[in-house]
Amino acid sequence: MVGGQETVKWKGLGVTFAYTSTSGAHDIINPWAGYPGFTAMIVKDNDRAGENTWLAGLSYDFSFLGINGLSAFSNFTNSSTPQTGPQASPCQSELDFTVDYRFQKFMAGLWIRLRTAFITQDKAMGGQDMQDYRVVVNYRVPF
Repeated sequence: MVGGQETVKWKGLGVTFAYTSTSGAHDIINPWAGYPGFTAMIVKDNDRAGENTWLAGLSYDFSFLGINGLSAFSNFTNSSTPQTGPQASPCQSELDFTVDYRFQKFMAGLWIRLRTAFITQDKAMGGQDMQDYRVVVNYRVPF
């Protein structure tokens, strides 16, 4: 597996580009948790055998506009895989959106995250499109 990532930030705006390529011999094995690649998304990790994935992303920290605690980011991946042979699988793309709000004074420690993912797969290879919606509520309790 090989990959790289570059992010450029300026006044709250971030632009990210990444690429990963997995050997065609075998899927990535991750027995202790998640995939360590730069192109892992909300739903798809993009770690299948022979998969080549590129990512483009935008992020923004709204504190530069005076809205402390609010941030958002979006990433898009496009993955190609072998079309024939034992490692053949559907090519896919995923578009993710995430909005985070971390309360500052009132209810400090509360963090709300809204996420959505749109996945499109090559139906000719047996793939299916899907959508994913998530609401995550975190609260940090000081000890």
